[in-house]
Amino acid sequence: LERDFGQVAEQKGVDFSVELAPDLLPAIATDAGRLRQVLKNLVSNAFKFTDHGEVRVSVRQADAGWNPANDTLASASAVTAFSIADTGIGITPELQRSIFEAFAQADGTTARQYGGTGLGLSISRELVRLLGGEIALSSTPGQGSTFTVFLPSSAPVADIAAEAPPAAEPAGAQQVAALLPSLPAPGRAGADLAGMKALVIDDDFRNIFALTTLLQRSQLKVVSAESGEEGVALIKQTPDIDIVLVDIMMPVMDGYATMRAIRKLPSGRDLPIVAITANVASETRQRCIDAGASAYVSKPVESADLLLVLGEWLAADGSAGRSPAAVC
Repeated sequence: LERDFGQVAEQKGVDFSVELAPDLLPAIATDAGRLRQVLKNLVSNAFKFTDHGEVRVSVRQADAGWNPANDTLASASAVTAFSIADTGIGITPELQRSIFEAFAQADGTTARQYGGTGLGLSISRELVRLLGGEIALSSTPGQGSTFTVFLPSSAPVADIAAEAPPAAEPAGAQQVAALLPSLPAPGRAGADLAGMKALVIDDDFRNIFALTTLLQRSQLKVVSAESGEEGVALIKQTPDIDIVLVDIMMPVMDGYATMRAIRKLPSGRDLPIVAITANVASETRQRCIDAGASAYVSKPVESADLLLVLGEWLAADGSAGRSPAAVC
């Protein structure tokens, strides 16, 4: 987490710390990948809504704070609490009651400025449930929020495997699964993509989750940004990005502006950019070309089609000599 978010904190001028209590168990039995996914989502959201002050991650042993009806936590020999606290905009009591529902949004002003609240929280809650735990929230508007993930020392790993096998998305996240209607078997495209690095720019964590899942299954390395500004900054700081996937409909700085900004960067002039949008009108396609898109993929994303586009642009002969107007 320190490695992933250190630069984000520095860019925003926000303090960031990770604190481990001295009485922690040396290890817990859980799904490390899913836990990492949840924590990165919560920390990412904390930075999204915090412009001043700090984001603090603390890990400690806990003996209370979760729902007493959670039998797994109640019967656990030990419970570990991962808390992510921020000094951001906070969450109103009304919104706190619905924040974990799929696609929960704040009022229009907040949604326009920040791209919505609770991005990925419904998925995170479901993942934590599969690990035998739960997520608690405390927040004061204007002062900040604290999300706490409670996990037992031994998670029901067998249940996780049964409910959420690698080929399926987490239960309760059908909207995410719908973004990945088919997952092709590894083939030529997957082999060609192995080891390449892709940047996914999208304000909706659900889309980042879905695309990251697909790309990682094809052995790509994936970094992500939840705004156009963050994506442009990442390209400046990350010289080894091989291809960029940009969602068109983003608040503040949309996909068109993001692509134009990328093309102005020395490292972005020849960088393959795939525009992704639900609008399939011919004028949208032309706007993507004019803004600097190398290729165009419509939603819902067909996995095989996307991998073919990526494979073409990341082929051994490279994309340096291609025109940005060569659009699939």
